[in-house]
Amino acid sequence: MSQERLLFDTVKVDRGPYFVEYCPPNAAPFAMMQLIFPNAADSEDIAAAMEHELSHWLQRYDVPVMVSAIDGTGSLVSLKGVRESNHLFGWNDTDTGRRQHWRLVQDDEYSRGT
Repeated sequence: MSQERLLFDTVKVDRGPYFVEYCPPNAAPFAMMQLIFPNAADSEDIAAAMEHELSHWLQRYDVPVMVSAIDGTGSLVSLKGVRESNHLFGWNDTDTGRRQHWRLVQDDEYSRGT
């Protein structure tokens, strides 16, 4: 009997003003997504794009995901003064619907659905 291997690849999408790079879970129990802004962008627009992409990808894949934004130099975009954190974490909760937090989340928070 042959065993099938399931391979997961990174998905890259061009959104015009930014690129999305979605990496399925590998070593971590959640997916990681980076929004790459090659040109200068407003912090509020970046945060809104992160929230939009989180919603889009949670509809596509029911896997917890951490979202970050990177600028044209490869540095993490600071959202200080716009959001509580530079990282957005979200997942689908069977009891309460979609959950999102502007902070790093502990594994037991999304694994128990709270």
